[in-house]
Amino acid sequence: FAPEDVILLSGFASQATLAIQKAQMIAALNQAKENLEGTVQEQAQHIEVLNEELSQKQTKLKYEYPEIIGRSAAMMRVFELLDHVTQTKIPVWIFGESGTGKELIARSLHFNSPRKKAPFVTENCSAIPENLLESELFGFKRGAFSQADRDRVGLFEMANGGTLFLDEVADMSLAMQAKLLRVLQEGEVRPLGSNKTVKIDVRLVTASNRDLRRMVQEEKFRQDLFFRINGMTVPLPPLRERQEDIPLLVHFLTKKIAKEYGLKPSAFQQEAIQVLMKRSWSGNIRELEGTVRNALLFAGGKAITGKMLMLSEGIAPAPIPIETKMTEEPTGSDSKAPILDPKQEAERKKILSLARKYGGDKNMIAEDLGVTLKSVYNMMDRYGIPKKKSLLQKFLREASA
Repeated sequence: FAPEDVILLSGFASQATLAIQKAQMIAALNQAKENLEGTVQEQAQHIEVLNEELSQKQTKLKYEYPEIIGRSAAMMRVFELLDHVTQTKIPVWIFGESGTGKELIARSLHFNSPRKKAPFVTENCSAIPENLLESELFGFKRGAFSQADRDRVGLFEMANGGTLFLDEVADMSLAMQAKLLRVLQEGEVRPLGSNKTVKIDVRLVTASNRDLRRMVQEEKFRQDLFFRINGMTVPLPPLRERQEDIPLLVHFLTKKIAKEYGLKPSAFQQEAIQVLMKRSWSGNIRELEGTVRNALLFAGGKAITGKMLMLSEGIAPAPIPIETKMTEEPTGSDSKAPILDPKQEAERKKILSLARKYGGDKNMIAEDLGVTLKSVYNMMDRYGIPKKKSLLQKFLREASA
C-alpha cells in the first residue's frame, strides 16, 4: 500500500474498533440487564411463595402482627402464645437476646388488646439511675426533694387503663424490686412526698435479655416479684434459630431503609441471601438491619452479591473502647457542659460526689447507685464527665478549685 492508503485504512480501522467496542459494551449491558431482571423476578417469586406460606399460617391466628416479620415455626409459636394472652390482663415477661424485637412484641400485646385506646408507656430500667427510677415510676409531689419544684405524674399513672412496658427489668436493684412488688400487690402507687395513694389499672409487660429464673436462683432477683410479673413467658428466638425468616426480613428492611435514608433500592441475589442465612447474627435483627443498610449504600442501586456484603462490612466504624476515647473526652471543668434541668443537675452532682468518694472507681459508683456499669458510663457521657481515670481525677480537682 502507498503511505496515503495506510493512513486511510488506519482511520477506517480505528473507527471499526470503536464500533466493535461499542457493540460489545451494549451487548454486555443488555446481558447484565437480563441477569438483573432475572434476579429480581426470581426473588419476587421467592418472596411471593414465602408470603403465601405466611398467609396460610396466619389465617389460623386470632390477631394480625403486621409489625413483626416472620413465618418460621419458632415465630408462629410466639404468635400463638400472644393469641392466648392478648385479651387478658395477665402480666407478660418477654425473654430474648438484644435485638430480637421485644418492644415490638409488647406493642402488639397492647394494640391488639381492649386497652389499645389507652396509653402505651415504655421505660428502660437500665437507662435511669436507681435514685431517679422510683420517682419516674411512681411520681412525686412538689417539695418531695430539693429539686422537686412541681408535681410530676409517674409512669404507672400515665399508663392507667393501658399498658406499661418495662425493658431490662433485670437491672433493677433488690430495693427497687421490693417497691415495685408492693405496687403490683396493692394495685396503687404513692408518689414521693405524698401521704395519699392512687389506684391504678395497668397491664405490666416486662422484658430482659437475662434469664430471671437463673437470677432468682442466684438471689439477684426476688422470687415473689418474678411470680408477679411472669404470668406468662414469651421466649423470643434469636435470628440464628429462625434463619428461614431472613429473606422476608431482608425484603422488608430493604424497602424501609431505602425510603428512610433516600437510598436506591437494590435486589439481593440469591447467593447473597444464602450468605446472610449462614451467619450467626449475635446482634440479631438489629445487626441484620445494619448489614442491609451498608449493602444498599455500597451497591448504589445494583444487584447485591455476596461479595458486596463482605465489602460493605468495612463501612461501619469499629467500636472504640470506652477507656481509649481520650480525644473526645472533656479534660477539665471549663469544658462546655450541657444545659441541665434541676433533676439532671442533681444526678450529675451525685455522680461527681460518688466519683470523689470512691476515687473514680466506676464499679463502686454503680454498686452505690444500684445500677449497671453501662448505666454509669451512659450518665457520665450525658453530663460531660470524663471516664478515663486520670482525666476524671483532673476534672474533679478543677471542679473543686
